[in-house]
Amino acid sequence: MQTTPRELLHPQDASIERIAASGDVGALAAALQLLKQATRAQHAESMAVRYADRLRYAVSDDWSHYFSDVAPEFDTRWVFDRHEWRVAVLHVKRRSDVDWFLALPDETEDVTESLVDANAGALDHAMDEFGVYEANALPNWVSEAIKVERRALVEAAE
Repeated sequence: MQTTPRELLHPQDASIERIAASGDVGALAAALQLLKQATRAQHAESMAVRYADRLRYAVSDDWSHYFSDVAPEFDTRWVFDRHEWRVAVLHVKRRSDVDWFLALPDETEDVTESLVDANAGALDHAMDEFGVYEANALPNWVSEAIKVERRALVEAAE
């Protein structure tokens, strides 16, 4: 009988070490992803409480982002929701494009991870250095992006 990653992560049953010792690489990868999601959710809850007295949104109208090591740099603009501790709105465009495009979920997750893990100062003490500002309302540009069928920039770069 095969054990699911969620069962293996149950605190009474197992640990990551036990999954690794089992040699089941697929179960280990899935368990690590679940652990990452749980850790990020706990972090988001604690950060939302920490920022409860600040304006709800951190906003960038002009942010450069690489969706992978081999992809070109893209222009982005985003709204980070401090109550949910994630990017709530993300628009992307290639430097040569005129129009902004509504980001796909993988792209939004990629920018969220970049902000939370590598550029946390942009959401707090170094906002001015990053060109980020606080707001209680969504900026006017939120409704201006075009939704199109396309591959995620995260995937396209691989």
